Amino acid sequence: ELAGRLVQEDLCLLRPGPEGPVLIGAVVCFPSRWRLAEKIGRPMAAIHTPVPFYAERLSRPVDRLMTALKPGKLVERFNWSVVDDPALFQPSGHGRQAHDATITAGNAGTALFLRVERQTLSLLPASGAVLFSIRIHRYELARIAARPAVAATLRAAVLALPAEMAAYKSILPFRAALLAYLADQVVPP
Repeated sequence: ELAGRLVQEDLCLLRPGPEGPVLIGAVVCFPSRWRLAEKIGRPMAAIHTPVPFYAERLSRPVDRLMTALKPGKLVERFNWSVVDDPALFQPSGHGRQAHDATITAGNAGTALFLRVERQTLSLLPASGAVLFSIRIHRYELARIAARPAVAATLRAAVLALPAEMAAYKSILPFRAALLAYLADQVVPP
């Protein structure tokens, strides 16, 4: 609890278990569409059941990475999504698919936000637990799309998302408006 009050990151502790690393404790103030009560006490594979392709492609490599961590070595990764809510606290919202007519190419720059998670993993040498930290950054889409190269990169990333992942990230309700907006930023009229 004290550590959670001292840093901006959300903090999760994972301990090795027979089915892979298990979430044994956490201070989570800014979840990205998940609820701690549904994840605590579960192994990584079970925690990530809703994530497309996790079981087939990522579960074993992630478990191997976590068992190979060395004290004093920090592993960093980033996760991103585009959301229609600027709130930091987002415990729900995965899998929305119904079209949202209120978001258009004309207002997507102010109605949508790039939400980026900076995640770190580090081994705690005394306990053997893994500390997983998550720091949320969010940016109004207009702010990042003001740079045509960045708009082009984001557009390419959205286009490359498999349908299952776009659905999981709840991008489908505004995908067409998002892509049209980003295309306009890449090649201004």
